[in-house]
Amino acid sequence: MILALGGRSWRVVSSDWSRARVHVVPSEEKGSSRWLGATRGASRAISQKVREILSDASPDDERGLSGRARTKLAELQEDLEDTLRATPFERADGGYVWWTYAGLAANLLLAGRITAAGGTYGVVTAWSVKFTLSPAALERVGSWKGLVVLEPFWEPAAKPKFAELLPASRVQDMTLKRVQAVASIRYPPE
Repeated sequence: MILALGGRSWRVVSSDWSRARVHVVPSEEKGSSRWLGATRGASRAISQKVREILSDASPDDERGLSGRARTKLAELQEDLEDTLRATPFERADGGYVWWTYAGLAANLLLAGRITAAGGTYGVVTAWSVKFTLSPAALERVGSWKGLVVLEPFWEPAAKPKFAELLPASRVQDMTLKRVQAVASIRYPPE
């Protein structure tokens, strides 16, 4: 097997599974890399373009699409039509899903605002946030519009380097500011 790591190709010579080690030597053959971990999440620009395509594109008028692509686009538009509304909708289990198409960073901020309002969140993607929030908590913050302007509560999933040398509140603020810098979006998407 030939791997590509650090801009070079490497041939796997042996594997020691008990010690979780792989022994490699440089190779002239072209290597490849495949990572099975989580993705970084789509940006606001990409997420908003997806929303735009789902809401505005006409599959029959789109130039350059194959017949299969036209069919798939039409299917996606039909299947995801309900996700284009500006407010969350209630799930059968009593929770909510808010399809923001705002990008991962912005949706992480929204999840922090849900936590600050007294709710809990589950899956957060570039496209949506699944969460629970009581009607009383929603009323306390002033409905959906009030929720999106709350100062988010943020607990970093992975602490930054040297976090143990800083007060927990500083780590929280630093992480939040980094996410806010990437997100810089108002809700609901316009």
